[in-house]
Amino acid sequence: MSTQIQNLSQQFNSLLTKYTDTYQSYITALNANDTSLTQTYSHQLQDINSQLININKQIMTTNQNNYKQFTQSKEQVQAHEQRIVSNYQTLTQERIEIEKMIRQYETINAAYEDGTIIANSNYYSYIILLFVTICLIGLLISFTSKSDQYGGRISRSAFSKYWKSI
Repeated sequence: MSTQIQNLSQQFNSLLTKYTDTYQSYITALNANDTSLTQTYSHQLQDINSQLININKQIMTTNQNNYKQFTQSKEQVQAHEQRIVSNYQTLTQERIEIEKMIRQYETINAAYEDGTIIANSNYYSYIILLFVTICLIGLLISFTSKSDQYGGRISRSAFSKYWKSI
């Protein structure tokens, strides 16, 4: 295996470790519903994924250029290339999954914002209805207490009229 491929493989493995750590952080941020971190991690995942794909392409190109030099160890080269192709397919599939998760997150976020707007609207409606109800109760009390009053006291006849009407 050439030094260039070894270096690219080391870069690839290092980035893959970083990708795995970032992916775990992204999942944790999604579960915590942290919008700022989710967006940051999704962009980081896309950047790392692009870097991994570029390194993978470089490895594939290097393998193709050096194929004649590796005819003696053909089985090793084929196995390595098969892993690289598998990695490339996996990364491409994960990129699609990341894009789906981003779209789902954006949909959930929009639904959450709509729900918040509706909840606030219902809250304000409740406050207004409560105020109207209190005003109506106050008016009802003021109209029912306007019976025969003398000196700030309810007369016996007004009191007895009240109890008889109930």
